Amino acid sequence: YRPYVGTVVSAAFHKTKPRVYVSTQQGVAGALQLRDGSIAWRHKVGAGAVATARSLLLDEPAVLVTLT
Repeated sequence: YRPYVGTVVSAAFHKTKPRVYVSTQQGVAGALQLRDGSIAWRHKVGAGAVATARSLLLDEPAVLVTLT
């Protein structure tokens, strides 16, 4: 996963799905499958984006703010 996601700085496990949500130094937010490490989804939010993996687990709509 590392070439496609980057160096993880924050991670949080999903409560019911076998996934871990991550945010990286390279400005990527994503979810990795725990069973095989494959990428469930990823989104490039840009360098300088401030997000933690825990914020990706919110059950309510959230806003991600990027600073450029």
